[in-house]
Amino acid sequence: MGARTIDRRTVVRPRAPGAIPHTFRHSFASHLVLKGSSLYIVKELLRHKSIKETEIYAHLSKPALENAVSLLKLSELKNDSEDKKK
Repeated sequence: MGARTIDRRTVVRPRAPGAIPHTFRHSFASHLVLKGSSLYIVKELLRHKSIKETEIYAHLSKPALENAVSLLKLSELKNDSEDKKK
């Protein structure tokens, strides 16, 4: 079942005032990025032709950026620099 089929079946009567299928689609993508999903995965799920269309969600991924930096351990960086000195 494709994303468009799911949209049509689940969004028959929007419960939130002013909600349209695009609102749910945008929220879906935003939540994926906030949870750390790759923009490339979101691109495929939303069926965007270009990653440029998906980049509007890039500003949401600050936690993902912080997580990426936290993967580096200071001790590993220190050991690498000491190994290069030898």
